[in-house]
Amino acid sequence: MSAMPLEGVRIADFTWVGVGPFATKFLADFGADVIKIESTLNVDVVRKGRPFAGGQPGLNRSGYFANRNSSKRSVTVNLKNPEGLILAKDLIRGSDVVINNFSSGVMEKFGLHYAEVSKLNSEIVYVDMPMQGMVGPHSGFRGYGAMINALSGLYASTGLPGRRPIGTGTNYPDHVPNPLHAAIAIVAALEYRSHGGGGRYIEISQLESTANVLGPYLMEALNATAPDEILGNNHAVGLPQWVLPCRNEEWCALTVRTDEQLNKLFAIIGMDPLQSAKTSIDAHQSDQSDATSALKEYVARWLSKQTAEEAMTILQNSGIPAGKVKNAKDLLNDPQLMHRGHWVSVDHPEMGKSIHDGPVAQLKKTPARLSRPAPLLGQHTREVMLEVLNLKEDEFERLRLQGVFT
Repeated sequence: MSAMPLEGVRIADFTWVGVGPFATKFLADFGADVIKIESTLNVDVVRKGRPFAGGQPGLNRSGYFANRNSSKRSVTVNLKNPEGLILAKDLIRGSDVVINNFSSGVMEKFGLHYAEVSKLNSEIVYVDMPMQGMVGPHSGFRGYGAMINALSGLYASTGLPGRRPIGTGTNYPDHVPNPLHAAIAIVAALEYRSHGGGGRYIEISQLESTANVLGPYLMEALNATAPDEILGNNHAVGLPQWVLPCRNEEWCALTVRTDEQLNKLFAIIGMDPLQSAKTSIDAHQSDQSDATSALKEYVARWLSKQTAEEAMTILQNSGIPAGKVKNAKDLLNDPQLMHRGHWVSVDHPEMGKSIHDGPVAQLKKTPARLSRPAPLLGQHTREVMLEVLNLKEDEFERLRLQGVFT
């Protein structure tokens, strides 16, 4: 098998919860040796979070943790113990990347902030991922994805017209923009270093990363036009764009953006174009228009007689973008995902056989892969200490008895 793209890269991973671990998981799947520094005294909160395999709670049984930390190794080191801190610094000396997603000031407390770490390893790529940046009036604020959803404007743009804002159904910033921006920045810094550029410091404000998705709303604000408008399932460009019920309490999403698609939709649902005020996409730019209301009524009536799968197939075969609204159970049996081998079965020492998302980005000759299941808490402590830091057995045992590896 060909060498993995990031083989030989070692990452000292101080991240926890969602966003940081997801960033390093991408890199681990491409071959980086990601060593997750943990502690039994302050366990990653996601290890305690549902859902648990088989419904049985345990620090090594969280499905969320397993999904975010596959392909990594775990060591437990008490950073408050002087000898534990020395070991962490030794690990940093032999690493290429150090990353954390703590609030501003946390790594400084351990003397592991960039100014000090760069003295230990001048070639290090160091990443801070605080919620709102390392400086500024709110730099010390703490929170999770829900707070970033609120602060970035996402909550103000999601929901139904005339009703209060609602969430995105998930901590979106933790899963998409922030970890991906971090992973890309790390790879860019490593590439620059490979050409003699030396180590680099990377700061990623999770708030700023998430604000990137608010482009159209920001443009409206800059142009002093209408304030943020909650559109529900509508879209300023794709209209009509709806999510409507089908048979069997299923739902289907569809978008029409061209006159050709609109006329095909008329034919499918049995609506005479002359019944519309104007057979043009321009006539359907407002939910208040008689044309749009009539069309929506016809589409809803047609959909009510179809299953979501049937509706999606009919519309797609006519060139109209449409998709069945699927839940997680549907996705596990999705024919497209199954055909592409997206779901990967991983054998975990406590959770047993479990299903994981496979790596999304694939390099044909050097594909990413889940090289190992998520680690048990401290599973690789002895392995890393002896093989990476070259501790002797008796020294490791002495430190273990002194509580350094807790």
